[in-house]
Amino acid sequence: MVYASTPQRTLMCDIYHPNVKPAIGDKYPAVIVIHGGAWRYGDKGEVFAPHNRYLASLGYVVFDVQYRLSDEARWNAPLDDLRSAIAWVKHYALAHQIDPNRIALLGRSAGGHLALLAAYRAREDTTRDTSVAAVVALYAPTDLRLWMSDDNSEVTRFLGGNANHAAHAYRDASPTEFVTNYLPPTLLAIGYRDDLVVPSHGELLHNKLLATDSRVVTLRLPWARHGFDAFLSGLGAQVAQYDIDRFLAWSLYRDHGR
Repeated sequence: MVYASTPQRTLMCDIYHPNVKPAIGDKYPAVIVIHGGAWRYGDKGEVFAPHNRYLASLGYVVFDVQYRLSDEARWNAPLDDLRSAIAWVKHYALAHQIDPNRIALLGRSAGGHLALLAAYRAREDTTRDTSVAAVVALYAPTDLRLWMSDDNSEVTRFLGGNANHAAHAYRDASPTEFVTNYLPPTLLAIGYRDDLVVPSHGELLHNKLLATDSRVVTLRLPWARHGFDAFLSGLGAQVAQYDIDRFLAWSLYRDHGR
């Protein structure tokens, strides 16, 4: 379905509906999924469609969304797109039988970075409600200044320059800069053999959150590389999904009798 129109292109989302009744009451919680791809590649679905079907089988309505990529628009465009997706899901909550107060974001890699930004900066959006109840970020960049920003890297394409020439953008696009009290609960998953998004990204955010009243839990996989959960039947996905399932259940049901 179309969820937004932009000057660059129409943005679509895939919707996965459960085949089971809501666990509590007559409404489902929802999960908005944001794909990775270094902010320049990728699309909704792809290898993670089975993961979406699995979440739907547990009783979540899953919205897997597109966003504008770094070769289409300025760096904050995908953040605006994700905010539009959240607002769209809330606007059509009744049509999809979901509770607009029980929405989680789930992103991988660059999608995890965008999920964290949207969750932590929701208060800035004064024209619409883009707040969420929880955020799951797997192998996600959290401070874009941790990278060597050479002129040909994906991060410089995303932010429009290296760290010397676009210092404000690097700061403004780093979730670590927006850590404060009472953020949505966060689940971080870190692969300790990830040589693309090194573990210090997750650990830095984890430690900053621990110094606040915001809740965080971090899953550390000592043998896992970037994209370790790509195959739902694989060891990495099975290990991570165990914790994701319980985190989502706690985050989205704790105030609803479970």
